[in-house]
Amino acid sequence: MPNTIDITDNGTTYNLNADGEVLTGGANWGTWSVKADNSISLTPNGGGAMVDFTAKWSFLNNDLIVLLTPVAAAVPAAAPAAQPAPINLHAIFPYVDYSIEAQTGHLTVAAAGAGASFIFVIAGVWDLTQSYNLEYTPAGGTASTLVGRVKDSRSRFNFQFDDTSTDDNYALVFPGNWSMSVVNAKIQLTFTFPWNDPATGNPQAFQLTEAALSVDHDTSLLQITYNKTGANKGWQVLLVGKANIVNGVFFSYDLVDQNGNFTGTQFVIGAKVGGTLTGGTVQFSLLDQNNQWVPVLTYKGNVSIGTAKGTIGFSIQPKAVNQSFLPINLNLTGTFSMNDGADTVELNVGASGLTLAISVTDFKLGTLDPGDVWFKIAVNGTGKSVGFSMIFGFAI
Repeated sequence: MPNTIDITDNGTTYNLNADGEVLTGGANWGTWSVKADNSISLTPNGGGAMVDFTAKWSFLNNDLIVLLTPVAAAVPAAAPAAQPAPINLHAIFPYVDYSIEAQTGHLTVAAAGAGASFIFVIAGVWDLTQSYNLEYTPAGGTASTLVGRVKDSRSRFNFQFDDTSTDDNYALVFPGNWSMSVVNAKIQLTFTFPWNDPATGNPQAFQLTEAALSVDHDTSLLQITYNKTGANKGWQVLLVGKANIVNGVFFSYDLVDQNGNFTGTQFVIGAKVGGTLTGGTVQFSLLDQNNQWVPVLTYKGNVSIGTAKGTIGFSIQPKAVNQSFLPINLNLTGTFSMNDGADTVELNVGASGLTLAISVTDFKLGTLDPGDVWFKIAVNGTGKSVGFSMIFGFAI
């Protein structure tokens, strides 16, 4: 495998290595760099005229490719210009690595590998394809596609892709913030970058119209998922945060950093709390365009009778994502009472209409075996009971 990019101008062959050095005839000649217009410039030691090459960068089969042409090539008028051969950087530099420039979103390349002192930047613009792959258009070049997936357990937009010839894995972690909106009872997700789209001057953002927001039941954290076919599998981003129920009506979720501190990103859903607590689940639903309540988030947890008289509790105690994150509790509590001589029940869990169906498979009631007693409480939007039923299923 060659370890230098070899390019010739006016009869001189220059050898560009992964450390930013230029050699000619085995001797150190100078250094090389990538300029703001994405061209490559060679600077001789001790001063003198620089040698420039136009560069067309692209991705091919997830490998970085460049086409180089001398800027001042001396080509006889009668002779056709030779077509430059594509250069695959992965075939030359086995440890090439990538990152994202935080303020611009430009692609940063470390030819000698992660942590190397020599890096260069390829200016360009990112886009998201309909297949949820990334498309990069370098300045002065054409768009090309990186095929991969987003996968992360720390709320990040972490795009991972593989070298198709070596199976080496690469990751591009983009700075930015998640946000959400609700359209026709469907949660729409957006990731906004800290730089502007050069075409519009507005902050650049990816609209993830086909991605879903759901609950990861192993951790009880929210997750963003998108199913992809083939070897690239699907997207999964765990959003590390704290869930809350506000006045029984609003579901909010605050993203936190590795120290548990609020990041400034909050999801708020004006959702109806309901569903069934039988089996230990509770749902948050949204009203769709047909005036129907559609469940959008489902949590699994534990149902219990509280220590105070007439209280019902629902709690979630998720596993810690790692040692930096403490388990987060989501509690739904309410009180109920039965009037003497009547089958009315009053339940106070806030302003939302709520139906609780609690099975004693979730807790033990006295000396009865689990499953022997089942009762259901239905309340209206003011918390007033509109129905109550109880079934005893044991033999006498």
